[in-house]
Amino acid sequence: MSNEIKDLSDEILKNFDYNKTLFVKFSSEHKSLVKSINSSSIVLASNPKILKNFLNRISVQKKSINDLSILIYCQYFDVSIFHDNAISPKTLVHLKFIYFLQQMNEDIIKLYTFNEFSSIECQNVQLESVGIFIINQSKWLILERLDKYYNFNQCPIVVASPQHNKYFFAYSLVEENFIGLIPDIVTIVAEKYNFTVFYEMIDFITKKGVYLKYKFIEIPGKVLKHPDIIIRDSSLFGHEIEYYHAISLGIEARMIFAISPGELYTSYEKLLLPFDLTTWIFLILTFITAFSFISMFNLASRNVKDLIYGKSIKHPALNVVSIFFGIALKKIAKENASRILLILFIWFCLIFRTCYQSKIFEFMTNEMRKPSPQTINELFEQNFTIITQEWNYAILKGFEPWQRSKITILEHSDFSDLRYSLRIYNSTTKIALLTMEENILKHSLYFSLFYQRNMNVEILKEEFCTFGVIFSVDFMDILLNPMQKVIKQLIPAGIPQHSFAYHKFMMNDRKRLKFEKKPQVLTVQNLSFGFIIWLIVLSSSFIAFIGEIIVHKLTKKPVKEEKKIVKVKFAKIHPMVEKKNVKNETEKFEEMDENIQVILSDLEDNSNLKILNETC
Repeated sequence: MSNEIKDLSDEILKNFDYNKTLFVKFSSEHKSLVKSINSSSIVLASNPKILKNFLNRISVQKKSINDLSILIYCQYFDVSIFHDNAISPKTLVHLKFIYFLQQMNEDIIKLYTFNEFSSIECQNVQLESVGIFIINQSKWLILERLDKYYNFNQCPIVVASPQHNKYFFAYSLVEENFIGLIPDIVTIVAEKYNFTVFYEMIDFITKKGVYLKYKFIEIPGKVLKHPDIIIRDSSLFGHEIEYYHAISLGIEARMIFAISPGELYTSYEKLLLPFDLTTWIFLILTFITAFSFISMFNLASRNVKDLIYGKSIKHPALNVVSIFFGIALKKIAKENASRILLILFIWFCLIFRTCYQSKIFEFMTNEMRKPSPQTINELFEQNFTIITQEWNYAILKGFEPWQRSKITILEHSDFSDLRYSLRIYNSTTKIALLTMEENILKHSLYFSLFYQRNMNVEILKEEFCTFGVIFSVDFMDILLNPMQKVIKQLIPAGIPQHSFAYHKFMMNDRKRLKFEKKPQVLTVQNLSFGFIIWLIVLSSSFIAFIGEIIVHKLTKKPVKEEKKIVKVKFAKIHPMVEKKNVKNETEKFEEMDENIQVILSDLEDNSNLKILNETC
């Protein structure tokens, strides 16, 4: 991040948390825009067809347009569109052309009618800006902006917003002024371009998700003024500013990369998929640590091993493996330290084994695909075949020359050859479709590239692709572009993620974007509880080991070596048990063995032993 951007971020966010910022979006609902047109409107059309549709919408939707006069820019203008049956005669009557200029050269932008902003004081600024086009004979190019004029001579411009919270836009009764990120951003632009700002608070009145109109929120002591620009925090995926008095009816679209999804994971790859790499490393280190300690204690004396493992445990390494796989143990240690270690290790293994089994079942029963590219550079690095149509060539101006050389531009006549080549290629061919149509599913190339091959389509989620690209040039870009640049310059500071989360938290009444729930790989963060248990295992077992060693040292007494004389007591001879009827010889021997065992247990002295021998 350059020092200039950092200074800009600090200036705007000096009174606010840097994680909260502004998001604004341009509405593509042309019908609602047409309804808001008044005598202070600018309309631009990139071709006669769009202008024709615009005029029809005005005639249908505007109830009273007797005094309507608008500034129209139209490239490749054809006068015959006014004689088309699709144009209502009422429209021709009520459209008063204040100024008409037609040039035969199609490369020059035509000025057909003119009117001023909502504020009359801005008229001179607008006249001079229009003169730039006429005098310099500027060509109408996509993405061309009116950046040559930087002084509005304190022209009053009204900015409104429906965001009513202290972080974005709010009225402070203490300061008797508007506060928030929106005023901060607009103030920076106003100082640079020398215009006066007035703020209004509004609420939208909606019907079935379409903005019909807005109503003012009255603030005591303030005079209401009609807004020129409306800014709102609407979406994470767009950063465009709505404007009503300066309306661009040119096609508004986004640069979209529709890409083929990633390859499917194989069954063997799914075995390692439930945990991420960091989790697997922690698990491996756990067992390496366990086996290392076992190897060290094997070199110790028998007393130390008996104290740690227990006298009944002869193969501790095998016990560790058995516990991890859930195999029952036949021999369990009796010492406290060993038992604590055993119980906690079983708990630890149970958590990880259960997580793994549930995730592996989920992955095996779903189609899991490898991650697809997330940036435009990754498309080129992974040798994707990028295809676009000839009328989208202008959007390639934002690419580097080496990137443009790798993009295939197709004419309509090339479709058949493309379909034939796709049938020959493998279904896993890496293809990306570059378009500007919002509804990618209606794109003609989509059916050729993806639908006929039974492939789902994914949209590249990159900041460069999601910013709106407007197919026309309008005067208000002098104001809107600097505001958008200020917002975009704040993005490297890590603002958008937290702001979007805050937006979702605060705006509970708005519709949420519902994403398809897909199986997710477990990470160390998800399994942090299991690793905490393992830390408890190590710490508690270590404390138990130290405690038992100390207790053993304190309670151990020196034992003198003495020869112990073992006295064997012999019992007196018991009378013989009455003989039983035995069916066979085997039962006789078994009965004799039992009698001998009873007699030997009660022997008292050696003399009795001799009598026993004689009896036998």
